[in-house]
Amino acid sequence: MGASSSSIEEKRPYFVHPKALVETEAIGARTRIWAFAHVLPGARIGEDCNICDHAFIEGGAVLGNNVTVKNGISIWTGVTVEDDVFLGPNCVFTNDPNPRAYFKKGPGTLDPT
Repeated sequence: MGASSSSIEEKRPYFVHPKALVETEAIGARTRIWAFAHVLPGARIGEDCNICDHAFIEGGAVLGNNVTVKNGISIWTGVTVEDDVFLGPNCVFTNDPNPRAYFKKGPGTLDPT
């Protein structure tokens, strides 16, 4: 018989709630990812982070160490969050240099945030 999911979970240096969807293993020690959070492949999360309910972290996003991401936050490709940052509920990131523009811009016009 193969390894049970509980034995796999015991080997992780981080916690993932059973109702979270985590598709990356680039997660630092002692990080906690709670219910209904979704972390895509290619996302990187540092040590001692707290990713709360209903957070979405896209592939290519980078979170440093000791980062708290509260509920309802989306972190997109190109966003880098440094160490020791608190992101309050429903905060928003944009990487559009002119967000009030009325025309659709292509991905080449977006800046890393």
